[in-house]
Amino acid sequence: MYFRTKFIKGTALVQLVESYRNTEGLPRQRIVVSLGDAAIPDVDKTRIARAVEEHMAGSVGLLAEDLSQEAASWVTRIISLLGRSKSAKPAASETVDGVILDQIQNGNLAQLGPELVAMEAWKDLRAQRSHCRPRLQRQPDCHCAAHGCQTSH
Repeated sequence: MYFRTKFIKGTALVQLVESYRNTEGLPRQRIVVSLGDAAIPDVDKTRIARAVEEHMAGSVGLLAEDLSQEAASWVTRIISLLGRSKSAKPAASETVDGVILDQIQNGNLAQLGPELVAMEAWKDLRAQRSHCRPRLQRQPDCHCAAHGCQTSH
């Protein structure tokens, strides 16, 4: 994201703009928010744009830059405007090898977490009992109370 200033009928118009690639892979820009004739300090524009972009992506930078009080105020205002805007769109989709990651869909899901845990527990249980001889073939000297069998270990 970056800020650009357009002049319309002699009046400056500050816009926060996002670059992205469309479905054909061509570069495009979309206006995230228009701020009118806002007087954003040039030295803070890059940091403000980065902070807004991180917010839109839902991530908080681990090494977030310290923003001046004025810059932090602008970030808050812009995020507030985004919340009220009907035309605000999410951050551009990331693509890998031509695949737009945000547009991947799936179906026929199977949850394996609980089943895998149960299967591993069952295997462990069978492995623990595998060294025990069946009760019909027990040895007379076995007293293995831990496994409920009658085999010596």
